[in-house]
Amino acid sequence: MKRDGGKIRHLPVHPDLRQALTGWLEARAGWKGATSAAVFLNQRGGRLTDRAARDIITGLGEACGINDDPVEPFSPHVLRHTFATQLIRDGKDPILVAELLGHGSLDTTRRYALPTEADKAAALEALITDH
Repeated sequence: MKRDGGKIRHLPVHPDLRQALTGWLEARAGWKGATSAAVFLNQRGGRLTDRAARDIITGLGEACGINDDPVEPFSPHVLRHTFATQLIRDGKDPILVAELLGHGSLDTTRRYALPTEADKAAALEALITDH
């Protein structure tokens, strides 16, 4: 994907997903009118736009009933945030998470590692007290 001034990033893919993507790309190669090597194509065979992908993901969230948070409705950003938070909460190295997200600074990744109120309460509960 070209973003950030045309910079191309290569990301590792889970082996199960790699197998599914390989099968998808082989099947998709035979689509009539396919004009792009992109993973996802629009109805005309061209590259799916960011906006179209966002609309599809948001629509899937609505169809599944997970678009009911008025503060942060379901979106590609929510998926990205969930990905990063899950890795951080699982104890993965923040530098690794930053690399996977394409962040140039750990400060950008830090927001995914901020403790929740439950995290703070659990930390206080873990303290040894003399009473």
